[in-house]
Amino acid sequence: MNKNELEKITALEITDDEFNQISRYVELLLMWNSKINLISRKNDSSPFLSHILPALLFAQVIDLQNKNILDLGSGGGLPGIPLSILFEKSSFTLLDSIQKKVSVLDEIVKSLSLKNVFCVCERVENIKIKHAKNKFDIVVARGVATIKTLVGYSLPLVNGKQILLTLKGGDLTLEKNEALRSFPYIKITEIPVSEIINNTNILEDKKFILVERK
Repeated sequence: MNKNELEKITALEITDDEFNQISRYVELLLMWNSKINLISRKNDSSPFLSHILPALLFAQVIDLQNKNILDLGSGGGLPGIPLSILFEKSSFTLLDSIQKKVSVLDEIVKSLSLKNVFCVCERVENIKIKHAKNKFDIVVARGVATIKTLVGYSLPLVNGKQILLTLKGGDLTLEKNEALRSFPYIKITEIPVSEIINNTNILEDKKFILVERK
């Protein structure tokens, strides 16, 4: 996928330098993924469609300018690192509980000279106890857990109305209902990716889940 294609699909303005940095990130991600499992290897042949595009689409759902953002269960730095390249004035904390992954993230961040990215190895249950209560503007995550679990982790960490934006697939009716029963003071908005990019052939079963305080 070239720069023009990525801009067309995401409706984001991407400079040549930003695209080159994203491409370099993809190279580093695939290189490290051959050594340690950061992302699914079945998608190695199409990393832009499988990983970069979904990450950048987070910026089509919420405003990420000048925000303090937590990437929960970051793994290989998704969605945090691609977003950090486009939103230099925002701060991104990449949180993962596996030290080997966080060590790789540190290396990738250093290689890309990203000054707005911080890598933390910690369980989210512990980070909220130590120093992060009400620190972040929003939590972003791939579908690393149920909506109820992600909301429970995110609520103590976020200081505004928006709490969580996550990308998941499949029928989420039961998950949404479970979360609403547990947290009746939240509202959940489901946004199919096909409505954002107007292309039912890309990420056709995926949808964003935006969780906000009522």
